[in-house]
Amino acid sequence: MKILRHHHGSNTTVIAGGFCANGCQIFDQPNAEAVFGTFRVSEQHRADVMEHLAASEKDGERELIFALTFDHRFFRMLPAEKRTLNMCFAAVGQAGHNLRWVPEAYKTAELCMKAVQDDGSALQYVPAKRFTPELCAAAVRERGSALKFVPPELRTAQMCVGAVVDSTNNLSYVAEDLKTNEFWHEVCTKAPWVFK
Repeated sequence: MKILRHHHGSNTTVIAGGFCANGCQIFDQPNAEAVFGTFRVSEQHRADVMEHLAASEKDGERELIFALTFDHRFFRMLPAEKRTLNMCFAAVGQAGHNLRWVPEAYKTAELCMKAVQDDGSALQYVPAKRFTPELCAAAVRERGSALKFVPPELRTAQMCVGAVVDSTNNLSYVAEDLKTNEFWHEVCTKAPWVFK
């Protein structure tokens, strides 16, 4: 791991495993010069990166995971072979929507639940075989608009009430047969401002 000064206008940038933690570039020996030309980096920055690459062409997973703590967007820049199960858990722990870039083989029930509890809209990246009532309810609790990603057969009245209380825009995702008197009573009780 290498700490670089004054890159991206900030005090520090971490280069780990050949990746800029700010997500702007992927460095390896063959492409480094092309990347430098594209981003017009300083001579000092160029020397720092080349020194780092020469010393450690392949950093360990721990350093890559550490780099995620600086910027969760770093994950989407990683090539597939660097996206190990541990790396995927770390990335989803930083931001649930990173589930989008997790290889399908690693989208376990546990990882999908972790993703939707952080960001309900990550439900759109969950494989169909992983959908459960509990997972869908967790996603909608976190973000009512996640209701649009819940299969109609898994939408419950309680889940729909929560989504509508979160935003009346979610009403369009509620099936007519769920809009009972009890449904409207609960919405009005939990969010009386909805109909003012």
